[in-house]
Parts: sequence; structure tokens; C-alpha cells
Amino acid sequence: MDKTMLIVLAAGIGNFLLRYIPMLHTSSRKTGLTCEDSPKSASERFLAAIGPAAITALMITSLIPDFSGDNSRKISALVGIFAVLVIKYKTKSFPIATLSGAIIYGAMRVIIGV
Repeated sequence: MDKTMLIVLAAGIGNFLLRYIPMLHTSSRKTGLTCEDSPKSASERFLAAIGPAAITALMITSLIPDFSGDNSRKISALVGIFAVLVIKYKTKSFPIATLSGAIIYGAMRVIIGV
């Protein structure tokens, strides 16, 4: 494995852990249980957190170029992020919110012409 792949792998693992560890802490605090007292096993908590953590990591990575570009790209990205947040709040469904936000983001890119 060359140096570039190791850097990408390390960045991916670090990115995932930055999102996964706070989710573990938050979920155990809400129930008042520690990780050891939690009725779910560690593997169940890990698997439950993979989806949202992976989607968040991919979204952040893919939006970095939009925020370093011109204002029309920033507007598209902000509208897409806002759509994800509003739809997640309304539907309580992460997959529906993510898919809807991606569609709205793509529509904005077509409308603005970027």
C-alpha cells in the first residue's frame, strides 16, 4: 500500500471516529446508562452509527469544493444542507432527508447553472 492510500485511510478512519464517538456518548447520556449498562451490545451500537456517520463524512467531504468556489455553488450547498435539516426534523427519517437534500441540491445546481 503506497503512502497516499495510507493517508486516505487514516483520514477516513479519523473522520469516522470524530462522528461516531460523540454519538456513543450522547446516546448513553440520554438514557442515563453508561456504555457498560446499555442493553445494546457494542457491535449493535457500532452498526447503528455507521450509516449516519458515513453519510455525514461523505457529505462534508463532497461539499468542501462548493464552499471554496464561487457564491452560486455556496448557495446550492447551503440550500441542500438546509433542506436536509428541515426534512430530517419533519420526517425523523435520515435516509429520506439525505435523498431529498441531494435532489434539491442537484436541482439548485441545474437552476443556477453551475
